[in-house]
Amino acid sequence: MVVVDPSDGAVLAMLAAPRRGGQCVLGAQTWLTERNLLVSDWVEGDLWSWDVASGRVLRVATSPVNGLNVSVSGEVLVRRVS
Repeated sequence: MVVVDPSDGAVLAMLAAPRRGGQCVLGAQTWLTERNLLVSDWVEGDLWSWDVASGRVLRVATSPVNGLNVSVSGEVLVRRVS
């Protein structure tokens, strides 16, 4: 997953799931703050908060079922995990 500056296309940050051997499994869900992006791992069913500025990643939720892909309204999710 890559975050780019929309004004010039410069790469600001990059996040990868190292365990997948090239398979793309991460999906951006919603911005929680100006620097925190909520990321889903569709294979594991986890949700992660990624601090794009520092690179720190924290798991905020885990699905009991692997491979579960759940989409949640951004506004509802921001209220619940912020």
